Amino acid sequence: RHLNVINCTINKNIAGFGGGIYAFTPSPDVGWKTVVRLKNNIIANNYSGLDYAGVKPVTNIRNIVVKTTSFTPYLTSDPLLGNLQDNGGPTLTIHLLTGSPAINTGNAPASNNSPINSKDQRGNNRSLSTPCIGAFEGTASNLTSCTTITVTNLNDSGSGSLRQAILDANGNPNCNIINFVP
Repeated sequence: RHLNVINCTINKNIAGFGGGIYAFTPSPDVGWKTVVRLKNNIIANNYSGLDYAGVKPVTNIRNIVVKTTSFTPYLTSDPLLGNLQDNGGPTLTIHLLTGSPAINTGNAPASNNSPINSKDQRGNNRSLSTPCIGAFEGTASNLTSCTTITVTNLNDSGSGSLRQAILDANGNPNCNIINFVP
């Protein structure tokens, strides 16, 4: 049993265990073992336990995995992902936010060779020398900055209230950060 995952973004999934990937080899031995190869993936923000659980990958190249105890990924920091939305192409994608550690830090041979062939999930060209990690190739023109909204009082409504901050955030389809002034 082989699982090859290359340039994928696995984000905000729900499962009984290992919300992103749960790879196991049966016990007692049934004559097969699970072999996992991970290259240039983002596996983060999944809702059920770990983002990756199970057997240690035999290949681990430039992966961002926030929660795992199975192996040591390239990074475990917040990948700074946007929302699942129409970013062009045949499927919805999750874009990278400005400052994402996935930007231009991928492994070029993994992205340039088959089956990726230097394309992201949308069919857009990847950088041949410094591709992004994950399914989305970020460029200066398609990265999104977050809007910061600050709560400054304890009022139930109006400027500076939490209610107004939530209304403002809901009116902006991109990334929003709500801060609270002490």
